[in-house]
Amino acid sequence: MTTSSQLHKNVLQELAWEPSVTASNLAIETTDGVVTMRGHVGSVREHDDALAAVQRIAGVRAVADEVEVRLPEAAQRPDPALAVAVAGALEWNAAVPRDRIKATVKDGWVTLRGEVDWYYEKAAALRVVRQLVGVKGVVDEITIAPRASPGEVVKQIEAALARYAEEEAHHIRVSADGSHVTLQGWVHSWPEYQRVEQAAWAAPGVDRVTNLVTVSPRQ
Repeated sequence: MTTSSQLHKNVLQELAWEPSVTASNLAIETTDGVVTMRGHVGSVREHDDALAAVQRIAGVRAVADEVEVRLPEAAQRPDPALAVAVAGALEWNAAVPRDRIKATVKDGWVTLRGEVDWYYEKAAALRVVRQLVGVKGVVDEITIAPRASPGEVVKQIEAALARYAEEEAHHIRVSADGSHVTLQGWVHSWPEYQRVEQAAWAAPGVDRVTNLVTVSPRQ
């Protein structure tokens, strides 16, 4: 079992190892497998990379994200210019359905609205916008059109979990209320936690996933 002091050390080392993150701008606290990140980063992309770096460390059960995005002066854009960049990025991304997502920009924050057929289309839109220079944050108001009954959604997710790893499938309970899927149970690591959630999002018509799965590292 990883102690809090060892986990703290591992987190700091991983953040220092991640070339896209300025680790000196971040403060880390660890308690019982829960990591709290504070400080600031220079872009949304750097924030996402820092969060991913922490989540992939063995022994991390959850992350409290209190990191602020502070754009350097050179990275700031006026809203009209940023809106043009956002529109172009959405148009040129092959995974984003054309004319299905609209964007508004205010004070560097981008709000995305519209309806798509699959979660991967929504994820692609969010990802491409979050990587743009000048974006302070993204508000997600994209919905996913319903495509299957709740019972069929549950069956498809359970089948996907069984394909990923039989052990994971045994410890996960899946329920659906319309397009809202709830996951319960436990896994051994953050990568497993993320695979379980990805399986839920991959089902047709899923618009919301409540992931109540806990991470219980191997003893």
